[in-house]
Amino acid sequence: SSSSSSSNRQCNSKNFPNMDALQKHTKKAHNLVFCHLCLKDRNVFLHEQILYTTKDLQKHLSDGYQPPGASGVQLQLSTDTFIGGMPQPPPRQGHPMCKFCKVRVFGDDQLYDHLHKNHFTCHVCERDGVRGAANQFYATYDHLERHFDQHHYLCQEFDCRNQRFVVFSTELLLKTHMAQEHKQQQPLFSVGGGSSSSVGGGG
Repeated sequence: SSSSSSSNRQCNSKNFPNMDALQKHTKKAHNLVFCHLCLKDRNVFLHEQILYTTKDLQKHLSDGYQPPGASGVQLQLSTDTFIGGMPQPPPRQGHPMCKFCKVRVFGDDQLYDHLHKNHFTCHVCERDGVRGAANQFYATYDHLERHFDQHHYLCQEFDCRNQRFVVFSTELLLKTHMAQEHKQQQPLFSVGGGSSSSVGGGG
């Protein structure tokens, strides 16, 4: 069978109208595949991408494995351009995996973007300068809401729970919110002076 270090076939680019056709050919004819993450985010020419056996690809994804001598299969894209040769290496530590989704991405920058797009951080902790808060992620909003409930002051009213992210860093701020938004007059004297009509009497 073909291996990434022993095959040495040349394949003319005119047989491949698009990338999908090229990938189907490398799989069927040579039993070799590209790393889809490297194809998407590794900023190199196509001939600098590496072809892997299926087994080697799994090692590459998890720990950055590179076949000795890179890919030995040469796919002719033009008279002077080949897939093969000595490409610029991709990340050597492997492609990181999201601990929540179990999905791999190309590198640390893409992982950071993925976490911010698909998961949650606590804006209260970040605003209050809690160490490491910007890198503390929660898989779903339900997980984040439990954090809100345990460590901050979460508005429990139905509309606010449904709106989400209505949470405060102090009891005073929550009580002020309750008075202003939900018309609940709650005494604030226990946490200091405030502007609510329930504080202080007059006259």
